[in-house]
Amino acid sequence: QTLREAVVHAILREVAHVLEHVLLKGGPQRQYAPDDVPLLREDLALLRDFFLARDHSGTPQGVPAQRVDEACRPLTSLLVLLGTPSELLIRMAENDHSQPPASPASMGRVLGARSEVAAGGVEGGGSCCDGQVDTSIWTAQKIAQ
Repeated sequence: QTLREAVVHAILREVAHVLEHVLLKGGPQRQYAPDDVPLLREDLALLRDFFLARDHSGTPQGVPAQRVDEACRPLTSLLVLLGTPSELLIRMAENDHSQPPASPASMGRVLGARSEVAAGGVEGGGSCCDGQVDTSIWTAQKIAQ
């Protein structure tokens, strides 16, 4: 690995880390809904393409594809969570028998970054799904602990 490859790979890792931070902890002005995921996937594809730096024949000239995939894996996993409906995330976090796709803390952070009112799509908080799932802010905070 050349010095150039090492530096560019380090930059890629940091960019991926910053994007993950913005998606999860961007504050109230950065809220997302599952419908936003296709655009975020496009952004991730652009990021991958930028760091692969393919030449005119399509051969990667930048960071090797395996290392790009490795650096982008946390973002890919995060997009899966962001694309999962809030009600399902809450059910998975509350169900001791299910295998959640991520830690309860990650699911809580995703719920906290939702544009839906109270992370459940119910105006004014409360519950949805025939009253089976509490989608209040308290639930999202409890899951995140």
